[in-house]
Amino acid sequence: SKLKIHHSKPAPRATPFQASNPHSPTPKPCTLTAVSFWSVALPLPLPAFDFAAPLELKTLSSVPIGCRVVVPWQGGVLIGLVVGEGRGGGRTKDALALLERQPWVSVALVETMLEVAQSGRLPLGLLLDDLICSGWDTALEHRVARVPDSNLSPFGEEAAKLTEVFQDASHFAPALLDSVRTQGLLLEQIQKKPRTVQVYVPARAEAKLTLKQQVALNALEREGHFSSLAEWSRNAEVGTGVVGKVVTSGWATLETRPAPPPKLPITPSPPPPEFPNSQIPTSPSSQIQRLHGGSRALRSMHLSRAIHSQLEAGKQVLYIVPDLATLELVWDSFSTLTAALKFSGPLEGEAREYAWERARAGDFGLVIGTPMALSLPLEHLGLIILEEEGSDAYKLQSGTRSFIPELVERYARAAEVGLLLTGAVPAVESLRYPGEVLTPPRARVHVVNYANQGAQPELGPLSQKQFKPKGHGWPLSSDLKTALKQVADRSRQGVLIAPRRGYSAVVKCSSCGFTPMCKNCDVGLRLYAENRQMVCHQCGYHQAPPDVCPVCDSPMWQPKGPGTEWIVNEVRALLPGFSVLRFDKDVQDDLSSVQDGKPAVIVGTQALLSQLAPPDLALVGITFADTWLSMSDFRAGERYHTLLRDLLEWHPSRAPLLIVQTFQADHPALRSVLEGKDAAYYPASELESRKLLHYPPYAKLAQLHLSAREPERAKNAAQEVVNHLLGKGALEHEVLGPAPSPVARVRGMYSYHVLLRANTEGRLETLLGWLSRSWPAKLRVDVSPRSFVGL
Repeated sequence: SKLKIHHSKPAPRATPFQASNPHSPTPKPCTLTAVSFWSVALPLPLPAFDFAAPLELKTLSSVPIGCRVVVPWQGGVLIGLVVGEGRGGGRTKDALALLERQPWVSVALVETMLEVAQSGRLPLGLLLDDLICSGWDTALEHRVARVPDSNLSPFGEEAAKLTEVFQDASHFAPALLDSVRTQGLLLEQIQKKPRTVQVYVPARAEAKLTLKQQVALNALEREGHFSSLAEWSRNAEVGTGVVGKVVTSGWATLETRPAPPPKLPITPSPPPPEFPNSQIPTSPSSQIQRLHGGSRALRSMHLSRAIHSQLEAGKQVLYIVPDLATLELVWDSFSTLTAALKFSGPLEGEAREYAWERARAGDFGLVIGTPMALSLPLEHLGLIILEEEGSDAYKLQSGTRSFIPELVERYARAAEVGLLLTGAVPAVESLRYPGEVLTPPRARVHVVNYANQGAQPELGPLSQKQFKPKGHGWPLSSDLKTALKQVADRSRQGVLIAPRRGYSAVVKCSSCGFTPMCKNCDVGLRLYAENRQMVCHQCGYHQAPPDVCPVCDSPMWQPKGPGTEWIVNEVRALLPGFSVLRFDKDVQDDLSSVQDGKPAVIVGTQALLSQLAPPDLALVGITFADTWLSMSDFRAGERYHTLLRDLLEWHPSRAPLLIVQTFQADHPALRSVLEGKDAAYYPASELESRKLLHYPPYAKLAQLHLSAREPERAKNAAQEVVNHLLGKGALEHEVLGPAPSPVARVRGMYSYHVLLRANTEGRLETLLGWLSRSWPAKLRVDVSPRSFVGL
């Protein structure tokens, strides 16, 4: 059952951000009505557990939801989060200490996590671990003592060291403390350990110093302190042995001081004075709206106006982006509007926790970050901006496998704040919300239509005798070659996007068509020419290319599906002496020279778009666009359309020539770009198809993935799941399958898929609830799946 959350209004508390914004309302944190038991979630794949309120807090009138609490756990202690009222009963343990009275995360986030855990049948602690990226490793000062006049002799000789005077808990075995704690004979003091640092400072002594030692001492007295002997010796320009002797002679000593605050990526600046007219509302709103299309610069002007309006009203803005490259672009565009914080993965350890504390104190009007910034406690949040809400980068690949934009929508509703979806292209699901689509910028697109060039030429080979000689025009067409030569002749920069890494997707026997396969997976081995290996990208199995076909003894092999390595070889042969770099998962050449403006051609996979665009970019080529359309996924066309639009606006200020090599030149996604349609034109057509096929946003999906070592076991388990659901009352159109995964065997495991398709979230929750039992195969549930390949 859902946990019960109570709301109350404590005394108002001003924050630094509020003080600088007189129109900001007073904070209204929600609290949990005082009860005997709290429900506490731990950052583990487990449900919430009930704990009795800490002994010293039993008389308090209320405890804030979202506060961190220290609880006993498996012989030690662990930091958890208060998420609601517990029922108690039985042998419920006491929570040990509340680390703060101001919530570590907002009540709205707690409500969101409870809702998601309930609807997706997920362990609440798994959501905690996925979403809240700071606060679980906080250093604690833990001191213990025995209850006065208590007899601890039954606990053994070690317990005799536990006196009535508080001592550091690390001096005792955790199992001993837990045993004494269980009997109610242990007193504990727990608080956050202050950040400290040890520095060398001057001291007084009688020992005589040499000339160099005196120089070192003078440097120390001049600077006041040094954090290390190495820093001291560099400053004084003497050896570390010299400064070490100054210490041992007593003229310097180590002193513990409060640590200086970690450095944070923050930028304060006044807002710009003028903004363009826009239909995007500037007042606080709980409505979901969207702003797409145009160019990044044009969208930034409209977004700046919306952000500035929130800041003037005393509200804070949270801007979430899918990757680090987009983060840098957004930071450059908006960080000068107000005191801003950049919050992402590179911010680690103490710096991350310090940034969290400052955000909780209200020091920032604008936070720009990756999805990990969603859980930051912003008390005066007025608007969330979500960049590229349809990006697959938002899909968590492990843990709860949540799709972040769905969590953001829930959070915005719970927090009663506005949500603005923005980016080059609206997601198909976003079209149900009102918004604005800006006029598309001028685009230069050239299509190489292989379907109208006669017979397909032979695929290119390796330069080894067992591979066929190549034909002409593939994998680089004559048009693309001409453009690449112009890039080199004019000392410009170009980028080629290949659909895959390695040399080729597969190799086939020229005579009988045999394809070498992985011994652990039902996939063909991918060819790497440079190290003469054939590799499986799923399990890592590899082998050398055979000299002859094991089926027909033919010595000739034909590569199929050019990868980055193949394309690099072709470009280097075409442009001898010109810089050609490679960027994919296997090889990531240093691109710093390109960012400095050096002429070059970069060949990479779509991962290259996570980097900043080359500054002198003149050409972008897609070597084989059909790969994005060949996936057995109803979102394939949407991804292809998004890729085209992203490439067109990758460079922030110029429009490079885009050359698309394809056998499907009439695909609607490509035609919409060629004909200058706005960014919502193709998604709108997809929306109509979704309605006919009953796919999102007209249905809620969950993918059931059943896997086993034996194919029959996986198949039978999948059929058993289907029969069980239908027997419970599921309708035939709600349960699709079972069907073998597109790749039937991966890492030795055979898998089958079942797709659940419900009209409402509540109905999907009911269907998932019927799966709460054991099955003869491993079951993995993916709510709101983004890929149906199953790898």
